[in-house]
Parts: sequence; C-alpha cells; structure tokens
Amino acid sequence: MFLFTMEMTQRSLSKMYYSDSRIKVLYDWAEEHNLYLFRNKENLDEVLKVKSFEARGQKKLEYIPEEFGILKKLGSITIYYMGLKALPQSIGKLQNLQDLSCVYNKLQEIPDSLMKCRNLEYLSLHINEIKKLPNNLGDLKQLKVLKVDANLLEELPSSIGKLQKLEYLDLSDNPIKELPEELKNCTSLRELNIQGTLITHLPEWLGDMKNL
Repeated sequence: MFLFTMEMTQRSLSKMYYSDSRIKVLYDWAEEHNLYLFRNKENLDEVLKVKSFEARGQKKLEYIPEEFGILKKLGSITIYYMGLKALPQSIGKLQNLQDLSCVYNKLQEIPDSLMKCRNLEYLSLHINEIKKLPNNLGDLKQLKVLKVDANLLEELPSSIGKLQKLEYLDLSDNPIKELPEELKNCTSLRELNIQGTLITHLPEWLGDMKNL
C-alpha cells in the first residue's frame, strides 16, 4: 500500500506544470499552511490569474514569501487571526491591489514598499503591534479608508496630509498624543476616531475641516 501511495504521489507531482520556480515555492508554502491559493494543481501557472487571497484563523501563518510579489493580478488580500509577523517587501509589486486587510496579527511594521501600491483604497491594520507608519504614507494617493486602531502608534507621519481622498481614519486605542497639523489637508475626511488615545485637546484647525 505504501509503495502504491508513493507511486501515485510521484505520478501526481509529475503532472504539475509551472513555468517559474517561484510558483513552485508559493505552491509548497500554500500546501504547508493549508491555504486555498492554487485552484488548478496540474497547471500551477493558473495562480498568476488569482485576484483575491484570503486566510482566516487557519494554521498559523507567520510569514509570506517574497515570491508572493509575482501575483500581480491580486486586487484584494485578507489575513485575519493568523499570527502574521511581517509583510513581504515584494508586496509593492502588486500594482492592482486595492484592498489590504491584515487584522488580529502580530505585525510590528509596514514595509515602505507597500506605498508603491498606488491603487490601494482600503487599508485595515487594526489590532497588531505596529509602532510606526512609513514616512511615505502620503504616496497612497487613492487611499480612502485607513484603520490602524489598537496598535502602538505614538505619532503619524506628516505625509498623511497628502491623502486627499482619505474619508475614514481610525486611530483609536493608540498612545498618540497629538494630531499632525498636516492632517487638515485631508479635505475629504468625513470620520476620525481618536477614542482611547492620549490626545487631551483638539486642535483649532480641526474645526475648519468642513466634511468632518
């Protein structure tokens, strides 16, 4: 029985087609973590057409390989309750990415390369261990929603003022003491949550933000 099983396994592996060794690395990673990423296990190249990736409370996922950056059609990434400690630098290659939700994980920082995802509209990073946001956060010109509540943020980068399309900003439950004045340039901002922060008084310019 064991020999038969081995023969079947080898036969199955021999049927797999992939044009790039990075695809095989992704396949091995997905199999190890029980992730539903590869729909077609005979032609692994089909993964290059995947437009969304989701992982929720399955086997712990402490890392994502740099090879993830070859999935350039990805428009949405959702990772909940997975114990993820870091995002790969290659995430900046995902130019079609519009929605990134990485919630209830163990992220301590956000790679600067994420700011190259110029089509990103929704970024949810709440309940992690992030101490600082990238200085070039303002490069995300299309960003409409930013949720960074329940982290360890003490300040915001001044470049946040460049987020002209930002409509929703959740800073709650962070040890932030003050809001940067540049935030007044976010003229589309409609909702700002600062509950549970160390902010003791609101700046005067906040009252001039007509949509807030």
